[in-house]
Amino acid sequence: EQRLYNSLVQALAASTDLRIAGTAEGADAIMTASISQADYSASAQTTASKIPPIGAGPENRVVPVEYRAILGCRFSLRRRNPGPNQREGIWSGSFSRSQVFPANAQLGVLGTTTALINDSEFDRALTNLAALISRDAGESLRSYF
Repeated sequence: EQRLYNSLVQALAASTDLRIAGTAEGADAIMTASISQADYSASAQTTASKIPPIGAGPENRVVPVEYRAILGCRFSLRRRNPGPNQREGIWSGSFSRSQVFPANAQLGVLGTTTALINDSEFDRALTNLAALISRDAGESLRSYF
């Protein structure tokens, strides 16, 4: 959430036609965002016998060598105080991006991956994906006006 928020603020602040208000009371509209998906799964696999040291792992144990991270978000922009002839909703959009990252396969316990290193790579991928989605949302919002 924090990565997405920071990226979105940067993307919107870079625009000269939009201004971020300091408080909700000073805003004409309120943007809300929600994360619909943030996870990763194996996208490429091999057998443990093919991980260095070659031949040390069992041939029948499958291990990931690459993961795909996915981040999906929904945004909406609503008028804070719509007038009598105005709709409350101004704009909304859903965006999704994915990125592959390498798995850290090690043969400590044969065929397993190192979870801490994989989670670190996932965090890095989420930071990149949040920036891309924020840019997409900012461009979509600006093109609407």
